[in-house]
Amino acid sequence: MSTAQTLGLGAVAGLTIFLGLPLGRMQNVSPNVKAFLSSTATGILIFLFWDVLSGAVDPVETALKTTTRG
Repeated sequence: MSTAQTLGLGAVAGLTIFLGLPLGRMQNVSPNVKAFLSSTATGILIFLFWDVLSGAVDPVETALKTTTRG
């Protein structure tokens, strides 16, 4: 995943959180809208976390394999 894609997904997640905070305090917003914003933000944040974590593990595994072979 490119940096631009990661930033785009982060912006979408941030936007849903930014919208969700005030909407969560409003009394006349449908529970379905609240649930949609919460689940969208959560799903994107979990995906981004997984993507960053998998990207961080690859260099470590490569270094460990190189060290044990040498």
